[in-house]
Parts: sequence; C-alpha cells; structure tokens
Amino acid sequence: MIILIAGGVNNGKSHKARQLTKYLAGRDNIMPYHINTIRHTDQSVTEHIHRSKELSSKEGFTIIEQTEDIDKITENRDLHGAFMLDSLTALVINEMIVKNSIPVYHEQHILDGLNKLINSDISHLIMTSDYIFSNPNKLDDETDNYIRALGRMNLEISKIADCVIEVCYDNLLIHKGKSLLAGYTSSQRASAI
Repeated sequence: MIILIAGGVNNGKSHKARQLTKYLAGRDNIMPYHINTIRHTDQSVTEHIHRSKELSSKEGFTIIEQTEDIDKITENRDLHGAFMLDSLTALVINEMIVKNSIPVYHEQHILDGLNKLINSDISHLIMTSDYIFSNPNKLDDETDNYIRALGRMNLEISKIADCVIEVCYDNLLIHKGKSLLAGYTSSQRASAI
C-alpha cells in the first residue's frame, strides 16, 4: 500500500505516519522501517532528527539514512516491510537546493526513485510531506521554485497513492482510500477511548 500523509509543519504527520507504519507492520507481521531524509543542518534540526529516530527506535523500527537518491534504498535490502519515508519535503530540498540544480530534473529524479521503490517488492510505503503552499507573499525565485516542485511532487504521488491523508491538529482527514484504512482508523478510535 502506498500512502501520502500531508499537513502543516510540526502538526503530527510523523507521529501519525509512525503509528500507521507500526500498525501495518504488525497487521502483516513484517518489519517497520524509518527512512530519514532530513539532513543535519543546524542544532534544532539535529535535535528533531534525534527525537524522531529515538521514537522510531523505541517502537522497533530499523532506521535507514537516505537524504538523496531515494532509489538506492532498493539496493541490497529486503523490502518486505512497512517503510515510513520522513519526509518528501526534505528530499526535495536535498535534491534541488543543496545541489543547486533546476527543479524539473530533480523532481523527475525523485519520482523515478520513488517509482523504483514502489514497483519493487516493498509491502508498504508511507510518505510524509509538508503543506507549505498557502503563503500569499512573493518569495525569492529559488524558494518559489522549491514550493512549486514540492506541490507537483505531492500531486504526482497523490495520483499513484492508494491513500492520501491530511493531518490537521493531529486529526486524520482521509481524502483517498478510506476503506483501505478501516482497520487502522477503528483501532485508533478504540485506543483514544
């Protein structure tokens, strides 16, 4: 199953993705994996990465560091598992801004890598992405190109995803594939009671 989870910055996407990945891994009796795509750029980012990886580790996830060239995950690895990719937002930044290249090439490069992953023997791929498209102000060209690239990535992934979820204040809004998540959403309601 391919799942895209989108929402605002720091609103619970990673938490929900981790829960869903753990649920699918447990349901299907497979290993959960956390693919970290975020680079260590400063102290606050390093702390965020450390917290996220620590939470995943405590919950039995195997951590994979892959900040670019996402297709390399398919090399020398058993993909029979539930993989949480956190996050597309960072992956686009790493491929576009850090390498100082034009966005079109890198969007297709990322999509090709994700398609290679999706078309492999992967059992489940749960991806997070930030919703950063509502700023009405004109930004610098590089930032505008980045926002457009991430938007196009989200649209393309939404087309191929089995489920598309928006997280809003730690609540799930399921836009696509609700029936596929029936067991998960009912277990979440039960655990919240």
